[in-house]
Amino acid sequence: MRRTGDAPAGRKRVSRKPDAASPRQQAPREPDELARVRAVLDDMKAENVVVIPLAGQASFADFLVIASGTSSRHVSSMGQALDRALGKAVLGMEGLQDGEWVCADMGDIVVHLFVPDKRELYNLEKLWSHIFTDGFTDGPA
Repeated sequence: MRRTGDAPAGRKRVSRKPDAASPRQQAPREPDELARVRAVLDDMKAENVVVIPLAGQASFADFLVIASGTSSRHVSSMGQALDRALGKAVLGMEGLQDGEWVCADMGDIVVHLFVPDKRELYNLEKLWSHIFTDGFTDGPA
């Protein structure tokens, strides 16, 4: 039986930890990529935008961005706008069809877009609340 996180037999596991020469160790890409994400969400009228800094706390990303849309169409449109504006920076995106929860993976930044009832149900802010005290932004981007 394979445990979560173990690579399947015959496939090489790729480590997400930065090597010594990686610029990621020096500083996360907050000034440029995160600012672009926030600008797109602001332009698309995202609601209740929260940015949680994860650098040094989680290995999968440096920032977690959570935002709400008014409807599934609005959430899908925000995801499409991120994809158009950030292009190759978006490594993967899930949930555009349904639009209730869209997740965009940008490597150092993971963006979760929800309709309000799904955001309340999954409550990712509470899940990560042990990490931040003053380090997140609540309100418009």
